[in-house]
Amino acid sequence: MKVISIRDETYVKLKKVKNILKAESFGEAIEKLIEAFYEKRRHYFLELIERTRLPEEEVEKVEKAIKEIEEREWW
Repeated sequence: MKVISIRDETYVKLKKVKNILKAESFGEAIEKLIEAFYEKRRHYFLELIERTRLPEEEVEKVEKAIKEIEEREWW
């Protein structure tokens, strides 16, 4: 377990989000927010691929690259 420090205003916002998400803890709320972030980013990349109309083999390469980026600890 780690302790993090946030501004009071951020705490108030996080508390509201925690209630909206019906999360049992702040940690669970943060996990859900992180999952939503990754899903939104993945969706963005897939939309970008669709707009550029890449050939299927290129789409597969980009999807592989996205997966590799998501697995990086520092991203």
